[in-house]
Amino acid sequence: MHRREVEVTKVAVRRPSRRAALGIALVLVGALVALSNPAALAADPLLGSSPAAGYVFDSPSDAEDQGPLIFGGSATDNPGWIVAIFRDDFYLCTGILIDPQVVLTAAHCVESPGEYRLLFGSEYLYGSPIERIGTTFITHPGWQGELGDTDLAVIGFDDPVTTLPTAILNTTPEWPELQQPVTAAGWGMWAADSGPSSYLQFAGFLTTSGMDGSVDTDYCELDPADATLGGVFCFGGPVDASACPGDSGGPVAGWATPEATSGPVVVYGLVSYGPSVCEISSLDGKAQAVGAHVLWIETMVGMITDPPPPMEVDSTGLVDTDSGEWFLLNQNGIALASFFYGNPGDYPFMGDWDGDGVETPGLYRRSDGYVYLRNSNSQGIADIRYFFGDPGDVPVAGDFDGDGFDTVSIYRPSNQTFYVINKLGANDGGLGAAEVSYVFGDPGDQPFVGDFDGDGVETAGLHRASTGLVYFRNSHTQGVADAQFVFGDPGDRLVAGDWTGNAVYTPGLFRPSDTTVYLRYTNTQGIADGQFVPVPTDPTWIPVAGRTGL
Repeated sequence: MHRREVEVTKVAVRRPSRRAALGIALVLVGALVALSNPAALAADPLLGSSPAAGYVFDSPSDAEDQGPLIFGGSATDNPGWIVAIFRDDFYLCTGILIDPQVVLTAAHCVESPGEYRLLFGSEYLYGSPIERIGTTFITHPGWQGELGDTDLAVIGFDDPVTTLPTAILNTTPEWPELQQPVTAAGWGMWAADSGPSSYLQFAGFLTTSGMDGSVDTDYCELDPADATLGGVFCFGGPVDASACPGDSGGPVAGWATPEATSGPVVVYGLVSYGPSVCEISSLDGKAQAVGAHVLWIETMVGMITDPPPPMEVDSTGLVDTDSGEWFLLNQNGIALASFFYGNPGDYPFMGDWDGDGVETPGLYRRSDGYVYLRNSNSQGIADIRYFFGDPGDVPVAGDFDGDGFDTVSIYRPSNQTFYVINKLGANDGGLGAAEVSYVFGDPGDQPFVGDFDGDGVETAGLHRASTGLVYFRNSHTQGVADAQFVFGDPGDRLVAGDWTGNAVYTPGLFRPSDTTVYLRYTNTQGIADGQFVPVPTDPTWIPVAGRTGL
């Protein structure tokens, strides 16, 4: 057969212990295409006595004369576990249902942001009776966005699909072998200039490389080093057919063992990449093998279906003190909530005022010493209001006695004194004298508080913005710093939080010059352990931190 040389690219637009659940003991309800049909056995030199994966070839020449399969179309029933994936209402890729709550697909299918709709239980692309929206996207750590990377991803969704069978995955890293019959299926393009096929298509192929590194160079352009455990394998052979854009992530499946001629069908790999043009006599496609990655897949299924409790960590926020608008960020710096609270010039902070585990906004009006507190992260008037301190004082909020409730205390710059009180006021009244007071720091230093030793009690810290010096006490007593170190640049604005979930507060900085947040994970001198540019951001905004529950 004369094979046309074409550029090799991805087949789709690139862009995010449960062994029984992955099908080890599962009997497929309705085998994929014609694999379980005894009539689909060929007795010719090409395929021996193996199944022809949906086509019966009477001779090698007859195989070469067959028309295109996926390209050009041969419709097949959906065994129930082949999934259509749409992004923002456009068909994108094919996937495989491996758990009632998880779809396996190619990593390059989930690289771009958008709404991912998963359609189940139908051969017809636009008539699925079951639909879910993807909520969790996890790509294999070996995926770096290049051909030959480990092109695997899982998509999790709410509301499990319990009425359909799940696919059986091959669990043996050494399979498939060279010249093993397989079938590929998907809703990809059926012609060189078409859109996706409206009906599920299949094609019969041979593997033209094996996991032992063997390669049939007549059909497969693959470095033998790539055709080893965990890598990719070619599927094609003397058949004028190919997987096409839109088939990515779809199954490349065969009998349960290389020697088998009947029984259950297993997925050996997923369509990964191939010719840039769908046409007769195109190059062999490449499939991402799954056999060496079953443990990773099982682990990801477990994370989605039985996730660990969320780690309790603090996140940052930014407040536009000119307009009173708050932006509460996630750990990647993306705003999850925004609302207006306060008047221009109010001093913002956060705390857990009602002991429910969620920190919410507080304001201190430095002109008159008034405190305004909200019990939810939303727009509205203050739930609690009272006065404490003198005009010009700086508020500090924290759990100063370890009782699970935050209160508002003050730092008086005029005499470098912290005034700590362990209760809140109400009804526009005053609180009276502080319960504890002590001198700490030098003029001009900026106060912050945190639980710096993990004992459950927040204590006083100071930041010297001119030099980046950070220093703090681990008790509410007068004395020298228990620890000090330099972190950041002059002009940075400091907050403290538990960024890692280990109950110890460490510093974070908002740098106006590049509008970047820098986080340090230990109370030691060094460079930032994490950083991000908030969205949105502005160099005039003030950072806050807390456990927002978002």
